[in-house]
Amino acid sequence: FMCMTGKYYLTEEESLLLGCLKMQAESGDFNPAVHSLKVMKNRIESRFPNPIRSRMKALNSPTLSGTGAGDDLAIRAQALYARIAGKLKLDAQIDFLNSLRMW
Repeated sequence: FMCMTGKYYLTEEESLLLGCLKMQAESGDFNPAVHSLKVMKNRIESRFPNPIRSRMKALNSPTLSGTGAGDDLAIRAQALYARIAGKLKLDAQIDFLNSLRMW
């Protein structure tokens, strides 16, 4: 999808929601024992759409990694991911596509 690469603009909240829906479809429900801050930061950096992915990469860079802002972003993602727990894979995929149709 073009939204994943940043060709189409998403707000941070939209990209966070789409990333969490993608995780729900791929990995199932949020599990705090599995989806630690470290795991969430890695997932955001590698699998979430821009601008969240780029922001997390910047926050985890050597110059900004000590500020805690990367942890704050991962905590926001954890909270949103936990709220959509219980959503079936197909429902998460449909919600993902419906979010894209809003353009």
